[in-house]
Amino acid sequence: MSPPPPIGWSSPSDLELRYTGQLHADLDRLPRLATLIKQERARREDLVLLDTGDFSAGHLVSDQFAGKPVAEVMNHLDYDAAVLGRRDRQWGEEALRKLENTAGFPFLAANWQGFQGYVDLNRSGVSLRVIGLAWPEPPQGVEVLDPKAALRLALEGSSDDQVVVVLSQLGYELDRQLAQGHELHVLLEGVPYEGFSQVTTVAETLLVPACSGAGHLGSLRLELAGATNDEEHRG
Repeated sequence: MSPPPPIGWSSPSDLELRYTGQLHADLDRLPRLATLIKQERARREDLVLLDTGDFSAGHLVSDQFAGKPVAEVMNHLDYDAAVLGRRDRQWGEEALRKLENTAGFPFLAANWQGFQGYVDLNRSGVSLRVIGLAWPEPPQGVEVLDPKAALRLALEGSSDDQVVVVLSQLGYELDRQLAQGHELHVLLEGVPYEGFSQVTTVAETLLVPACSGAGHLGSLRLELAGATNDEEHRG
C-alpha cells in the first residue's frame, strides 16, 4: 500500500488523535484502557480523544443503569466527542440525552434529526471540526436523515484551515462514497471489517479502520504540511 499523502497546511503544525471503538461498556477492561489513555496524555496533553461508537451497552452492570457507569468513566478520561452506534441507540432518545449529560461530551449524530452533528475543537492553535454520522437506524421516534445531505450540512461554516474529522457508523461502502465526494481529511470508521486493518487513502481522505474493543487505543498523528503516522496500542 502506498503511504498516505502529506496534508498541506499554511504553516507546519501537528495534531494528535486517540480513538476507541466497540467498547461495549466493557467495565472489566476499561481500567487498562484508562491507564493507556493517561499515559498518552502524559506524553501529549493536548491530544484529541474520540470514540467511534457502540460504547455504552454490552456489560451486565452498565446495562442495568442504561450505560451510566461507562459514561462516568469516559467523563473522567475527558473524551472530546463520540458518535452513536447501533448498540447506543437502544436506550432511546430521552435516556441518551441524560447519558450525554453524564458523559460531559457531545454524542454526535448529524444524520439523526435533532441531535448535534458536529463539534469544533482547538488544540494548540490547530482548529478541527469533528462530525459524527451515526448508525443509520436511530431510536424510535427519531427521524433519520440522508447521510450525504447531513454531512454537507455539518460542513457548512467550516473554515479552510480546519482539520475535518468524521466519525462514521455507516459502514464500509458508504464510508468510501463519502470520502470520495466531500472535502474530508480523516474518516475514522466505527464498524470493523475483516481484511481492512491499515490506514488507506480514498481521494484525499485518510480512511482509518475501526478499533475493536476496550483492549485497543488507536493513535493517529497528523503532521500538517508533513506526513501522517498511524499505530495502535494494545492493552
